[in-house]
Amino acid sequence: MKRITTLFFTAVVLSCTPAFAQFKLNSANYFINPFVLNPAYAGSNEGQSLFFDVRKDMAGIDNGPSSQYVTYDFAPIPDKIGLGLSLQNESAGFISNHKGYVSFSYKATLGDEHFLGFGAKGGMIYRGINFDNLIAKHESESFLYANNKYSTVFDAGIGLQYYMKGFDASIMVNNLTAPQFTYTNSIVQNQITNTQQRNYMVMLGYEWDINEDFDLKPLVVLNSNHGLPLSYEGGAAAIWKKNIWLSALYKHDVGINLTAGFKAYEKLSLAYSYHYYSSALNRISHGSHEVIVGLSFIKSKSNKNKVNNDLDGTLRKNEILNEKNQILEEQNRLRNEEIELLKKELRAREKDSLVQKVQGMEKIEKFVEEHADTLAEEQKKIETPLLEVPSESENVVKELDDIDMGEYKVILGAFKDIEHAIAMQKILKREYEISTLIAKNRLSKKYPLLIYSKGCDTREDCSEELKKMQTIDTKNIIIGVPWLYKTHK
Repeated sequence: MKRITTLFFTAVVLSCTPAFAQFKLNSANYFINPFVLNPAYAGSNEGQSLFFDVRKDMAGIDNGPSSQYVTYDFAPIPDKIGLGLSLQNESAGFISNHKGYVSFSYKATLGDEHFLGFGAKGGMIYRGINFDNLIAKHESESFLYANNKYSTVFDAGIGLQYYMKGFDASIMVNNLTAPQFTYTNSIVQNQITNTQQRNYMVMLGYEWDINEDFDLKPLVVLNSNHGLPLSYEGGAAAIWKKNIWLSALYKHDVGINLTAGFKAYEKLSLAYSYHYYSSALNRISHGSHEVIVGLSFIKSKSNKNKVNNDLDGTLRKNEILNEKNQILEEQNRLRNEEIELLKKELRAREKDSLVQKVQGMEKIEKFVEEHADTLAEEQKKIETPLLEVPSESENVVKELDDIDMGEYKVILGAFKDIEHAIAMQKILKREYEISTLIAKNRLSKKYPLLIYSKGCDTREDCSEELKKMQTIDTKNIIIGVPWLYKTHK
């Protein structure tokens, strides 16, 4: 009788050992369908989603763990309310679980591609201990075959999801009610009660759009049961054009899970997963095998929503481009204003310089006119004129550009008539011993004659002469500022 009670108790305890409690985590389904882990993801896929999952663990071992899952979810109010249903069947040796849950989710939008989701699920667990899978070593134990035990309890779970521009974080609490399974031993007429501890899970992921064709989704899952060490899983899925994917997932102290899948006609998804054990199980089993089939049902309304979402996305991109264009236009406007200011400043300087030259010429003309008589008397006093200028018909006073005395000339003044120009020549010679020549200025009708002191081949040669003329104290005889003239040929 003690052996029977002990064996019965052992069966119940085994039903919540770490291997069985983490049995569902061996699935690679949550890379494709995270709703299998967290009710907060109910309705997260477009339209209606239906997934079938069949897995065989420890292939090659009799009565090894196996599981079958069916999930269905949709969003009656897109991006707001989600509903879901999940059915699970798990068995390992002489222990089996049959579960059914209904789920609800709600999303609160926090911004563009930014939301917080909440989910809850509730359902029943039907757990059985099947002694038919035991082989009795003694004939006295054969009565166990008629003592299969079953227990049904209510179970619940809650979950949270936080998403922001590709970053996805969620937390899930399973066995929220800490369900108790009670079994009655019909032989000794006593009851054995087993409580399943709460299970906590955290999932962290990121959707990385490498380019238009390739996406990468890294994922980390942390799992904790009361009184058991923390376990973790980590991996990534590479996705090509949203239709073909390969994923690798490492499970701590268990092994590596590899999955390949594709989507056909935007409605059908197929995936196969192989699990390689890194422990001693690899020597006695042929790994684990899993097949996942997914179906998507998208109504015309959903298609309309997709078109609207695509249109919203295009509009957002256009808004961003418009903002960038406005910034560029503002920058161009500021640069154009700066250019206009520089142009105005340059024109003002040129105008000031031109005005200064004109004023100098006008002062010289005014001086000559005011001192015409004095200049004439001075001319008579000089027996030998400094420069005799015959009539223009004899072509002695040439065009300034035609005089072959270098490309540059230092100009001291401009005059309307030859008499005033000659008179100024004499004064400059007498007062400052400055020798000058007279030439025609074809660029000005008002002042057709110019007096210059020197001709040079280069600007540098004439610069010294120009500085010299500008620094001589002429006592207002040279009115204005001497300047440098470049010959035009």
